[in-house]
Amino acid sequence: MDGHVYVSSSHSDRIVAEELISNLKSNGIPMWADFESIKEIDRPICEIANAIDNSSALVFIASNDSIKSNFLNIELSAFSKKGKPIFIFDIDTSDKATLKIIAPQAFIINYDNDGFIDLLNNINSSNAKCIEPRIGKPETSNAHKEYAAFISYRHINVAEARLVYSELGKRSIDAFFDYEKMSFGRFDESLRNAIECSLVFIVILSKDCLKHSCQETDIFHMEIEQAIHSKKYIIPLLLSDFDFSGNQTLPQNICGISLQHAIRYNKEEYFNAMVDKIIDGIEEARKSKRWMSLSNHPS
Repeated sequence: MDGHVYVSSSHSDRIVAEELISNLKSNGIPMWADFESIKEIDRPICEIANAIDNSSALVFIASNDSIKSNFLNIELSAFSKKGKPIFIFDIDTSDKATLKIIAPQAFIINYDNDGFIDLLNNINSSNAKCIEPRIGKPETSNAHKEYAAFISYRHINVAEARLVYSELGKRSIDAFFDYEKMSFGRFDESLRNAIECSLVFIVILSKDCLKHSCQETDIFHMEIEQAIHSKKYIIPLLLSDFDFSGNQTLPQNICGISLQHAIRYNKEEYFNAMVDKIIDGIEEARKSKRWMSLSNHPS
């Protein structure tokens, strides 16, 4: 149904999500959630993309698990880009600052009885249940826009990703960061196109970030797989708590990530030096691309 409210949640928060959906439905608000609505489990990304397009608002159930989910990160980004209302229902997140970073324009509401009333009032006051999906002119399509770098990260590392994006921008390096550059349409296709059109693939790796990379709907896994498949110049940025030795059972289609020359992420003492190394990698990729272009040019 068009105009429904989209509920985004981690599988570990299923009980809270079901309770919330039941209460909102009883108040006359049409809802959509993947665990209720997806029938063809072999095409979850397609179903979710269509639901986002046809919804009028997002309720994001925030917990320590959900803010680590790259897939939920993409959902938040898609709603933000489309200018639709976002309501964050905060269960137990210990990192409140991250909520403001990942969705600065969202309404943040605590999970309790008063919080549910606040959420209901906010949805009604925004007319969320009867707003038509907003249509706007997208930025240059990812299919035609070239980037120097694509920044890939788990949701929990959005602050590090934003810092790298910002610093590259200060140095006139045009990078793809989904919160800023995601175009309209199918978000999975937009991401694949952006990777294809990027010279370098920067991936931020932190503890356990590859732990669930076999799941079909894992966007982070999909991004790494696409970069390897497209033979992109890959620059892993390793946070202090990451060690490849703890990821010996990587799926075959992304195990090549461990063979790439990596850079240690250091925000305090050597941040500028780290960014210098990233830019050196971008320049090396540019030279390699020019050489390949010349070598393939008929004489």
